[in-house]
Amino acid sequence: MTDSTVATAFEAAQDAGRLRQTLDAKAAAEALRAACATAPGLWTGVRFNPYLWPVKSRDTWLADDVGMRLADVCAELKLPIGVMAIGGLPPLVPSIEALCDRGDVDVVIDHWG
Repeated sequence: MTDSTVATAFEAAQDAGRLRQTLDAKAAAEALRAACATAPGLWTGVRFNPYLWPVKSRDTWLADDVGMRLADVCAELKLPIGVMAIGGLPPLVPSIEALCDRGDVDVVIDHWG
């Protein structure tokens, strides 16, 4: 793997994260799948930052249609989901539980807030 491959994968991941606020569930999943395809074997997990979710989704946070579709891709690619709970864990607990209840993807709290 070359440095340019790593840079391309990193840029694709950044783009997928920025697009989360405007993409529908299917497009978000395809963006994640495409980002991971840029450097097979490089990816060790996917970080979910709930504060990039649109405000209108704050009642379901990470367990909305987009979050579950992204979790489908993570399960398919066997990538754990890291949840950035930097703003506090309590409001995120229901959506984290929903991701855990799936049983097909590992969920890690990587920032406790």
